[in-house]
Amino acid sequence: MMDKDKESDTFKQRAAVELLHAHALVAYLQGYSWEIQKRERIEGEPGKDLKLWSADQLHEAAQRSFRAAWAERASFAADPRGTWFDLVEPNDYPAAVRGTLRDSLSYLYADFLADTSLWSPKETNAAYRLPLADLLSGSAEWRTGIEAAGARAHPLAALAATLQDLEQWHRAAGRKAAALEARRVLAQHLWERFENAADRARMRDDFSQRLGALRGDPWWSMGVSTLSGFWRASDDAQAWVRARDLAREAAEAYPDSPGGRHCRRIVEELEAPEYEIEIERSSGPASGQVRVAARNVEHLYLRAYPIDV
Repeated sequence: MMDKDKESDTFKQRAAVELLHAHALVAYLQGYSWEIQKRERIEGEPGKDLKLWSADQLHEAAQRSFRAAWAERASFAADPRGTWFDLVEPNDYPAAVRGTLRDSLSYLYADFLADTSLWSPKETNAAYRLPLADLLSGSAEWRTGIEAAGARAHPLAALAATLQDLEQWHRAAGRKAAALEARRVLAQHLWERFENAADRARMRDDFSQRLGALRGDPWWSMGVSTLSGFWRASDDAQAWVRARDLAREAAEAYPDSPGGRHCRRIVEELEAPEYEIEIERSSGPASGQVRVAARNVEHLYLRAYPIDV
C-alpha cells in the first residue's frame, strides 16, 4: 500500500496539473476572446487543436479541470499554502484566515465561477431567479446536488456550494476566522449579483447575524468592513450613519488588525466634508437657482459677483 504522505502528494500533483490546465485555458480564452467568440461550435470531440475550439468548449474544459482539482480537496486539505510546487503564489492573508491549499483551491475556483464574462447569456439572465435561500445557506444535500450536476449547474450556484463547503470544513475544525472569510466572500459575490432592495436587505441581515457570533476574533473587524459597505450602498435615510457607526466600533475594537485599519479608512471617508453645487449656465433674474448637496459641512458661504457682459 502507498503510505499516506506519498498518496497525498499524488493527489496534490494531480490537482496541480488540473489547476494549471484550467488556468491556461482561461488565459487563452480571455486573451483571444475577440477571435474565439466568432467560432462556431463543432459537435463531438474538438480534438487537440485549440484553434478549433469554441468559447463554450474552452469554458467547459476549464470548468472540468477546476472540478477535477476541487474533487481532490480532502486529500491535501490542511497542507499549508505555498506548497503547491510554485504554481500558486501565496497571498498576504493571515494564515488563520487563508492558510491552506484547500483555501487557495476553493477561492481560485470561486473566482473562476464568478467571472461573468465567461457566462453564457442564458446563465446571465437566469442568475436573479436562483433560490437565494439555498445560495445563502444550502443544505448538504443541496451542495451534493450542485456538485453532481457538474457543468449543468449555474456558476453562481456552484460558487455558493464551493464556499459553503469551505465554510463548513473550517467551522467543523473550530477555525472561526477562516469560516468567516468564506462566508464574507460568498456574501460579497451574492451582493454583486442580486440588486433588488428586498434581496439585499435579506443578505445584509443574514450576514449581520452570522457576524455577531464571531466578535471575539480580530477577523470580525474585516467582516464588519464588508457589512459597512452593504449599508453604505443602501437607500435607507440613515444608511451612511449606520455604516459609519459599525466601522468605528470595529476600528476601536481591533485597531491594529487589517479589518480595523480598513474600518478606520471607511470612517475617514464617511466623515470627510463633501459638497456639490449646481447652477444654471444662464438664467434671468427671476429664475436663477443654486442647488447645493452637502455632507459633513456645517457652514457653506456663497458669494455672487456682478459682471458686465
